[in-house]
Amino acid sequence: MALAVLAGAITVVQSRVNGAMGEIVGNGLLVGLLSFGIGTTTTVILVAMIPSLRRGLARMLAALRSGRDERTGMTLHWWHLIGGMGGALFVVSQGISVPLIGVAIFTVSAVAAQNANSLVVDRIGLGPAGSQPVTRIRVIAACVATIGVVVSVGDQIGSPDLNVGGLILALVAGAGVAAQQAVNGRVAVAARTSWVAAMMNFCAGFAAICLVVALQHFLTSTELPSPTDWFQPWMVTGGLMGIVVIVIAAMTVKELGVLVFALSTIAGQMIAALLLAWLFPVSGQAVSWWLLGGVVLTGGAAGVATVAKDAKATP
Repeated sequence: MALAVLAGAITVVQSRVNGAMGEIVGNGLLVGLLSFGIGTTTTVILVAMIPSLRRGLARMLAALRSGRDERTGMTLHWWHLIGGMGGALFVVSQGISVPLIGVAIFTVSAVAAQNANSLVVDRIGLGPAGSQPVTRIRVIAACVATIGVVVSVGDQIGSPDLNVGGLILALVAGAGVAAQQAVNGRVAVAARTSWVAAMMNFCAGFAAICLVVALQHFLTSTELPSPTDWFQPWMVTGGLMGIVVIVIAAMTVKELGVLVFALSTIAGQMIAALLLAWLFPVSGQAVSWWLLGGVVLTGGAAGVATVAKDAKATP
């Protein structure tokens, strides 16, 4: 659980970095393209250079050819390898939905959809942990975590005319994150290393964003700004942090299950948001009772779900 909380905290720092980059570049798709490009390049080089990771890739390909991992009996199909498209969808949806519905409503919608779909994903056994029942305590924990996120942004939610299209896209993006975590965990089990899962994740996400950028260019004649006009070395840290998050997710989701992992990362995000607002505040953001209440609720939800899972696993 501690690693999952750490992954959530890193995600918040990554968002701060990518947000600063977005302000400079002025193009959300370009931010995603650089982030996924760095992740793809780094993981491909590591897998190509390190023998143990190459063997992991060979194990994954063997499981893919046979349709099943011989060691665990877990099935593996080609569509398990495209989990990164869920991450790409999330990045793209941020650029489209946030201007339409605002950051607060986007965050709440995405988290609610992620929690709800985590229950579904665990129930159907999409992740490597296998099928897990939808119990009352799991549903309550998911609801409390969602309420915690609502509370944390309560002072930011106004009453604008809500854009239904932007809201639907935020919900789909949040649901996609749960599926992404599940299939990446399955790939990691087949390869016996989370680095291969991370590589496949970034390759799929990078391909998806490249396709979106190409479509945008041909349909709207939008020209991307030249890297020489905006690139700064610190911008690569967003992509590097993304690698760490994906590796942790692929490594831990088998033990925790998708729901507990999601709740733990949300708790980590709330804690990191609190610390950043306190230590490194930005314009319009500060420590508030809303944020403190959100931290308590999301942390409690993650703790309850973890205790319930451990209690069930104890003979």
